[in-house]
Amino acid sequence: MGSFLDGLIASSIRNRRVVLSVALLLACAGVWLTTRARLDVLPEFTPPLVVVQTEAPGLSALDVEQLVEPCIAFGRHSMDAAGAALSGDSSSVARSHAFARFQSRITVSGDTCS
Repeated sequence: MGSFLDGLIASSIRNRRVVLSVALLLACAGVWLTTRARLDVLPEFTPPLVVVQTEAPGLSALDVEQLVEPCIAFGRHSMDAAGAALSGDSSSVARSHAFARFQSRITVSGDTCS
């Protein structure tokens, strides 16, 4: 194995110009192929996710559930109708949290709840 590597190194040193020409050719081919590649550099590995978090200082969990959660639920049901694959919500003291995960790219726009 050592004699093979010794021979390869010696051959590469003797034929420097050939090695440099091949390396330059491969580098140019790589740049040319990279500029014409139709691949996304950073593909999306996760589906689109919409997260809504609200704060209501001074409200108990029950108040948040009764006053804030209906608006969040209205928006979440709209997202379900738009193709949400998974959705859910939760509330705690002074906070509300809702999410919806979509299977494909969509534009999410909605109405406001008053």
